[in-house]
Amino acid sequence: MGLLRPNRGLVRVAGRDPARIAPRELARLAGYVTQDPERSFLAATVEGDLLLGLTRDERTRVGDVADALGLPLSRFGARNPFTLSGGEQRRHSLACQLVRRPPLLVLDEPTFGQDRRGYEGLLALVRERVAAGTAVVAATHDLRFAADLAGRVVRIAAGRILEDAE
Repeated sequence: MGLLRPNRGLVRVAGRDPARIAPRELARLAGYVTQDPERSFLAATVEGDLLLGLTRDERTRVGDVADALGLPLSRFGARNPFTLSGGEQRRHSLACQLVRRPPLLVLDEPTFGQDRRGYEGLLALVRERVAAGTAVVAATHDLRFAADLAGRVVRIAAGRILEDAE
């Protein structure tokens, strides 16, 4: 995502060093959902946060994505994102990225704090994006999520690859 330089090797997004891509362009190429979703909130309302920087086409998807993640705008749109529960904040952060439909989606512990309904909504939307060609890289301790979504699982411990399975 261009936030840190790699210790070794190269990281490329669309064949380019993400640290050298303008933030606006990088946001179109790669969506990042952090482990701490409150660090990504930029507007005073859920709806304002979801609409921030979107194209006209992307704006048409906001309601459907919010509904699918259990955050209907009729109920949550006027709320401040900081007042949401932890699970709602995580789904809101994911919604902000999913409406953009970037070709790469990077998820850090996406299922943390989700109940069954939240998990299923999140999984369904991410699967939909994968089916449409989005590449997903997820850092997770949730082995069920990895099994439900991944075509390839790389298990890492103490900086070493323990397993690389497709």
